[in-house]
Amino acid sequence: MENKKTQAGSNNQNSKGSANAAPVIFLSVFAILLAIAAGLLLRQVLESRAQVERAIYEKAEVVNEKEELTEKLNELEEEYVELSVKYEHLEGSLRQERARISRLRQELRGIDPVDARMYKEQIEELEEKLEEYREQARVMEAEKQSLASEKSQMQTTLNQANAQINELDSKKEDLEELVEKASYLTISELTAQGIRERRRRGDQPTDRARRTDKIQVCFTVNENHVAPAGNRDFFIRIIDPNNRVLSVSDANTFEFEGEEIVYTRKREVNFRNEPQNVCVAWNQPDRFEKGYYNAVVFTEGREVGYQLFQLD
Repeated sequence: MENKKTQAGSNNQNSKGSANAAPVIFLSVFAILLAIAAGLLLRQVLESRAQVERAIYEKAEVVNEKEELTEKLNELEEEYVELSVKYEHLEGSLRQERARISRLRQELRGIDPVDARMYKEQIEELEEKLEEYREQARVMEAEKQSLASEKSQMQTTLNQANAQINELDSKKEDLEELVEKASYLTISELTAQGIRERRRRGDQPTDRARRTDKIQVCFTVNENHVAPAGNRDFFIRIIDPNNRVLSVSDANTFEFEGEEIVYTRKREVNFRNEPQNVCVAWNQPDRFEKGYYNAVVFTEGREVGYQLFQLD
């Protein structure tokens, strides 16, 4: 009986012990589950924080990248503008590239990081284009300088040629003037005097006015091998003491220094490049007045000689 009691007591104690252990186990399991849940929650929080920080960082990178790309586009635009101003012949092509830069700058406002790489490639392409235009400008500038140098040399040569031509023209004019002057007819041995007509003794010179029947003017046309041979008109003006030109008519005129002047006698001479003696006489029904007379000879529009004489 005692053994049964003892065994029964032992079973009761075990039952109580089991009943007391169950809550502990439950609490332990719950604590473990809670710890696991807390760990998972902490992990999620940390991962979320990391994602947020990464998103903030990436956004900052995108903003910085956009600013850098925009700044690069601004610099490119300035360089394109500078190139356009300096080289007007490239203005058409450069204007298209500037329009492209403006369009890219507008599009940069809403791009994501993936798009940014694409815009970098386009900006690099714009830089390459700019360098190509610069090279074209350098080549054109070199050609321009070469042409300017050639033009300067040609201008120098042209100036020298013009100077030589002007010098030759001047020499030609001087020579033509000399030839013209050399071709002028000249006279010598000019005499003008009163003549008394005598039937038996012939004409005799006189300086007495009352004995003078006519005035005779004689001269020699000098030899000239430069002047062309041919007929020449010689005009003789005899001016009396009253400064009047002795003439048959006031209509007997010739041109001298742009004016029509009266002549006394006209003689046509067939010039043959050799010396020729010429004499003309003026007769008048009235007596000749006393005083000084002047005989002037003209030909080819020039005065070629004069002689002053007196009749007492």
